[in-house]
Amino acid sequence: MNSQSGLPADLSRFGNVEGYSHYPKTVTPGLPAPAGGGLLKWYDIAEAATPVTRDTSALAQRFLAAETATGRLKLKGELGFVILHRCGGDFHFLLVSSWRNANEIWETVSISRCFRCPARTAPPSASGSWPR
Repeated sequence: MNSQSGLPADLSRFGNVEGYSHYPKTVTPGLPAPAGGGLLKWYDIAEAATPVTRDTSALAQRFLAAETATGRLKLKGELGFVILHRCGGDFHFLLVSSWRNANEIWETVSISRCFRCPARTAPPSASGSWPR
């Protein structure tokens, strides 16, 4: 058992986790993000030594605003939350979750490996890459 994470030391029986090592992360709440008529609580998750930068957070917020403005992400006045998870280096997940009038959460996952990559032009299906 890993004393910091509470996970078993050997995770191999749970799937292909070769080379993976769990490490502690810090969760930093941000300001609520109005988006597409909805309201989302914002959270950054990263290692304490390499937090999500302000520039990255701002880029993710602009991406979220563009997705709702174009109708690719419909929030219809819903409540929810955003997780901007820095997984190492310049790789981030942007997870947008909202409640749809019941006890169910809908989630949209977007990824970015490099924030200085050329803009992507293909529309996302269930998930997208950012920035565009």
